[in-house]
Amino acid sequence: MITIQTLVTGNCPEIKNLFASVAHLNTETIVVNLGADQETIDICEEHNAHIIYAMPETDYSAALNAALHHKGYYLYMHPWEQLLTFDASLDERAYNVTVITSDIVVKEARIWNKETGIRFRNPICPVLNESTAYFCNCVLLSQPEPNLDRKLELIREWNTQEPHNSDAIYYYSTCLLALGKHKDFLNVAERYMRSNSKKTIASTMHKYYYAMVKALIMKESRPAIQNIIQCLTVNPLMAEFWCLLGDIYYNNIRRYDMAIEFYENATILGTRRLTNDKWPADISKYEEYPLKMIQSCKDLMASRVILKPLHQSS
Repeated sequence: MITIQTLVTGNCPEIKNLFASVAHLNTETIVVNLGADQETIDICEEHNAHIIYAMPETDYSAALNAALHHKGYYLYMHPWEQLLTFDASLDERAYNVTVITSDIVVKEARIWNKETGIRFRNPICPVLNESTAYFCNCVLLSQPEPNLDRKLELIREWNTQEPHNSDAIYYYSTCLLALGKHKDFLNVAERYMRSNSKKTIASTMHKYYYAMVKALIMKESRPAIQNIIQCLTVNPLMAEFWCLLGDIYYNNIRRYDMAIEFYENATILGTRRLTNDKWPADISKYEEYPLKMIQSCKDLMASRVILKPLHQSS
């Protein structure tokens, strides 16, 4: 038996899809309500959810931790997520689950045993306070997170209260990126990189996003290349990193021969990734995208060869 736990604020009509996806488990869903509107509450009541009310300004993690009423295992889901697969026998302290959003696949610790003492941390953007190396056959389908403007306000307040908290700075920058506020993202991202020198998955991916914005939005190739090379020293099997290098040489530097080498590395080294590693994956970068870009590079190089004598004869 596993208990589903979620947290709602404002308007969350999409939570009806969550309820539909977990109905076959025949288990209880605990909904922590931090200011949801009546429509959302009505949906929760229609699905016989156990609603626990907390003040809207309550620390998210504190509210979730206070709502752990049952013994045994819990699965945390956001209200905009659906359960696609759950087929697991649970006996470890905690497990990573697979979360799919469009072509992006991430692994997150979402299942845990309450008796281990594992709890949520962070007043906004709650995550479990213990990582795990274990995986189980649980797959969630996620929609893009709604209400990011309000979330940004809350994270900004958190960052103001704890200006040296690297988690607050990290979530502040990633929320800015999700909202397309690229200049603000770069400024906050640089603060994060100065405050956190650890070579974790989160810090390395953050450096990758920083390089992406620098290269593709700001058209600043040098700092982008410097940062993406640092990413590759941490994990050379990430096709995303090689593809970004290819994109820089394709779009900015226009060295198509070099771009081909980087795209080829994406197709070759990307296949060596373990299926149960904890790094995120942009699925298209592992075959479809680099192959398409390699062909585009070859076409552009061929057109240059054809056009050169015509140019000289004129």
